[in-house]
Amino acid sequence: MTLPRRALATSCAAVLLAALGACTRSPPTGPRANLILISVDTLRADHLGCYGSSRGASPAIDRLASESWVFDAAYAQSTNTLISHATMLTSLYPPVHGATPERRLTDQVTTLPEVLQDAGYRTAAFLGHDIWLTRAMGFAQGFDHFSTRPVLAEKTNRDVLSWPGLAEDGPFFLFLHYYDVHSRFTQLPYNGGRALNLRFAGPSPPDFDGCRRGLCASELLVQANGDSSLLSENELRWVVGLYDAGIAAFDRRLGQLIDALEARGVLDTSWIILTADHGEEFREHGLLLHLQPYPSVARVPLLIRPPGGREETRVAEIVRHVDLFPTVLDLLRVTPPAGASPQGRSLVPLLEGEPNDPRTAVTWGEPMGQPVALRRGTATLVLRTVPAVAELFVRDPVTGQETRKVAPLIAGRLARNLQRFERMQEQARTDLGLVGLPADLSPAQRQRLRSLGYVQ
Repeated sequence: MTLPRRALATSCAAVLLAALGACTRSPPTGPRANLILISVDTLRADHLGCYGSSRGASPAIDRLASESWVFDAAYAQSTNTLISHATMLTSLYPPVHGATPERRLTDQVTTLPEVLQDAGYRTAAFLGHDIWLTRAMGFAQGFDHFSTRPVLAEKTNRDVLSWPGLAEDGPFFLFLHYYDVHSRFTQLPYNGGRALNLRFAGPSPPDFDGCRRGLCASELLVQANGDSSLLSENELRWVVGLYDAGIAAFDRRLGQLIDALEARGVLDTSWIILTADHGEEFREHGLLLHLQPYPSVARVPLLIRPPGGREETRVAEIVRHVDLFPTVLDLLRVTPPAGASPQGRSLVPLLEGEPNDPRTAVTWGEPMGQPVALRRGTATLVLRTVPAVAELFVRDPVTGQETRKVAPLIAGRLARNLQRFERMQEQARTDLGLVGLPADLSPAQRQRLRSLGYVQ
């Protein structure tokens, strides 16, 4: 991938008038910009070079970051794929939109693709999985083209590049969801292919090929959460190497997609936003997978690249997935309809370098609400009710590492803030009159999810 670097603009006005035209919020003159929203399932921020990793697994993402605003403290609102994406596309907190593995996203809510579709955008979704983000679960709202195929990035990219909407006049919105980094349903727990697996993980440990006692892949990791003897520390290190190999395999495909879009002139007319629904935990707090809202899971990458690119700029303030919807409308200068009730706040003031009221990030664990984390400034409170545990962490603003502290006054204040916040979400759901509908899962889908610990 060859992304041309742009000279650093010397002022807010120069930056945003050149790349955005939003400093003055003047009406658009000429073609409207496209938007490409890329969500990489289960991608930990700290395993990317642009977030401090030295493994070398993400050169394409790192080059994208070199032309973007890079948010160092971006947090998901859920550790679950379906719930997290519902928040991205509605700007509603999980207790408000009500979508869960058992309940579909209701068509009573206004989604980002619906707003852009009404504003004249062609809308298309290419999703590399066929369970969570599906038509049956309510995610097709507002999309002219909606594709869910359980395929890897190479085939998803092929579908994207053959979409006729890329060559038509007028702006488009592309939503791309890649599943390559996620733990596997068969064979190895993570998999980047033989060469990358050897490069990042090395040979498999003695007497371990990724399966044990008839358990393989994601199912092994689920069961290892209840039986640590299924996976030794040495074997876990190998599994983490496989995870990095999976990142590297996806990263290559992303670089190929961006090269192809650049060759077609799309990069000069498109905003690109890259993020993840959640990260992944490797026993930093006792468990595997993505159940707990600690930083390994809740902190996600977030890159915003303007048309034509810009000099990399780091943003240290806490930001959230719930902020993406209003940010996109602000960037594209699209007025939200009267029926939309976004709970997030636009990030454009932060892009402009303007002072902004500090945000509070709340992340719900899985199953929904167990546990929940509240982040404010450099402090994080993690609460669970079964068993009753409260943990307070303080984040190093440079490294992003969170250290456990004992500070009862701060913990008490954060706990009260969280109680008020959750009461507000209950009231918001009541005010909006949202009624969730049971998910229409087939027996085979339900059994597949049950084997992975997602549904009962």
